Amino acid sequence: MATRTAPTVDGSPSRTTLSMEFYDADEGSTTVSQPYDPASTNAELEAVAAAAQAISNASLFAIHIQQTYLGVGLASNADSDDYVSVKDVIRLSSRSADGNAYIRGYVPAPHGGLVYGNGSVLITDADYITWRTAFQAILPTGYALLNVGFVQNVARNKGGSPIA
Repeated sequence: MATRTAPTVDGSPSRTTLSMEFYDADEGSTTVSQPYDPASTNAELEAVAAAAQAISNASLFAIHIQQTYLGVGLASNADSDDYVSVKDVIRLSSRSADGNAYIRGYVPAPHGGLVYGNGSVLITDADYITWRTAFQAILPTGYALLNVGFVQNVARNKGGSPIA
């Protein structure tokens, strides 16, 4: 089994990041990010966003506050099972009630027992069910699971129902 080095999510992140997305008059978009002190208040973060908008011709349309719990990335902590590339993923899709928005969750480099030879995901696997349940628990209200599939190097393989 691969070894986790990421610390526990306990309210003491290793790194915090403020990201702001801007949209310009030529329909171009960009995201700028900067680390910030975890002790910063919401008012302080809002002051940065307001000041950035005040000096930009582009429209600030999204603000992301991210907490990162950082461990050590080592190849020796990973398994060399059937799917070793982080570009091989299980993708679980959900859709909003109005059908206009999607949220997708990903598990990179799934262990071999989770994917059949034809690219189907074993949805009765206990590890998959645990992940699916946790993913579903944090979805915003009004989202329902849509499908699950194995995606390898961006080429989508057979998708199916996310629930057995």
